[in-house]
Amino acid sequence: MTWSLEPWRSYPARWIGHGGPVAWPPRSPDLNPLDFFFWGHMKSSVYETPVDFAEDLAARIVVPADKINAPLGIFERVRQSFLRRTVVQFRFLARQKS
Repeated sequence: MTWSLEPWRSYPARWIGHGGPVAWPPRSPDLNPLDFFFWGHMKSSVYETPVDFAEDLAARIVVPADKINAPLGIFERVRQSFLRRTVVQFRFLARQKS
């Protein structure tokens, strides 16, 4: 996979990533719920059994995605959990700096 720096030039001093202007712990499961929860959840739901046809794959993606977007669904719970962990992380960092 090849990455281009072009998108980062469009957002100088406003992107989050390793070596970027906004400090962010690399590979932090506490602060990356989409990487560490969402994709794993989607993959386990979609590939619970083998997929034979592209149409089946598309249908299997829609069902768990709808559940994630449902009111008080998985996405909302992940979002709330992310906010709680972010507050804890910032409090921890603030104590270290004082």
